[in-house]
Amino acid sequence: MKTANENVIRALAKAMAEARAGNVEAVMIVSASPEGIPDASFGGEAEFMPTINLGIDLAKQNVLAQCAQIVMKPTTSLVRPASGLEN
Repeated sequence: MKTANENVIRALAKAMAEARAGNVEAVMIVSASPEGIPDASFGGEAEFMPTINLGIDLAKQNVLAQCAQIVMKPTTSLVRPASGLEN
């Protein structure tokens, strides 16, 4: 039997605690199944949807920046001994 990812449980617990404390007016949860299929759930007043959309855009930028760092980071040395450069 598969167990829940502890990082997912912690993130949801934090969001629930903030909501119970009255610090959250709306939430968008985007989940990914083990097959990589995304699903989104919105909860809250519709008037906060523009704020949620702004948050989604910020998350996209963050993910793209992290991907760019990974792609641009060399994994092997590009320095090779020169060959065929004899005097």
